[in-house]
Amino acid sequence: MQNIAPRRDWSCYTGDLKRQGSLTVLIDPALVACWSGEAGLRRPGGVRRYADAVIEMCLLVRERFRSALRQTEGFVASVFDMMGLDRPVPDYTTLSRRAGGLKIVLSDLARQLAPGAVLAMDATGLTVYRQDGRHRVKHGKGSGQAGKIAQWRKLHICIDTGTGLIHAAGYGAANRNESLVAPDLLAPMKDAPVAAVCADMAYDTTRCRRAVHDLGATRRIPPRRAARLASENRRRLGPDDRAALAERDAAIARMRETDRRTWKIESGYHRRSLVETAMWRIKQASNARLSNRTENNRRTQALLKCKLANILHPA
Repeated sequence: MQNIAPRRDWSCYTGDLKRQGSLTVLIDPALVACWSGEAGLRRPGGVRRYADAVIEMCLLVRERFRSALRQTEGFVASVFDMMGLDRPVPDYTTLSRRAGGLKIVLSDLARQLAPGAVLAMDATGLTVYRQDGRHRVKHGKGSGQAGKIAQWRKLHICIDTGTGLIHAAGYGAANRNESLVAPDLLAPMKDAPVAAVCADMAYDTTRCRRAVHDLGATRRIPPRRAARLASENRRRLGPDDRAALAERDAAIARMRETDRRTWKIESGYHRRSLVETAMWRIKQASNARLSNRTENNRRTQALLKCKLANILHPA
């Protein structure tokens, strides 16, 4: 595999790191022009006073500073006073009520994905309740509040290994396999210039490989330990499945000829480790906890964690 020497503008990098400490890093001045809600989004019997972008901005501030909704309302109001902006701030009930209906856009794929982009996918866990390790050991998995301690959800992400930006994310139950979510993550990349997709053995399924094959990208997914060739499989495969598994057969043959480590080095599989760095950035930018009570609000909160990591990502 060709070694890739990173080239970074260190002055720009240092400036971005300093910008992360600014109180106004998440407040876009362009929002002042579209502060009020759009007429087309009004419900019968009520008027939306705030645009969705305003609600999203306040929730991003909440994630960044790890505060409750009431504290977020007061914090944004105080920042506006310092900036000299005469704008009303959404109250905490408005933020809670409208959070579940937000549509979070993580990135502009057409502008940010360079030709020959290499994507990487993986999943991480987000806890629903905040008890510490001692509390878990003491109370275990029982009924009531003790049974809620071990609850968590999965956050699935897809990043560009060249830039580190998160381009797609999904939220689901803890027992949902990663390979079932992969086609949904890759669906927005249908017309993007993707060269390869890296993922671990959890994505070694026909469904996932077919989704990557439809992108026209190579599949840097290691077969499982006891993997067999498609010709050795007893299950009848269609022509589309055989085309999607052709690259897997070549990987199995290479591993039988040498070993698994050699195939990983030759294929460039180890770029997948950059998605682990993205997960660390997500949890450093906010935290690994979901504090909302409803599933819709938790989904929005999980996606906002990804968007916050993109905003704070240095050049």
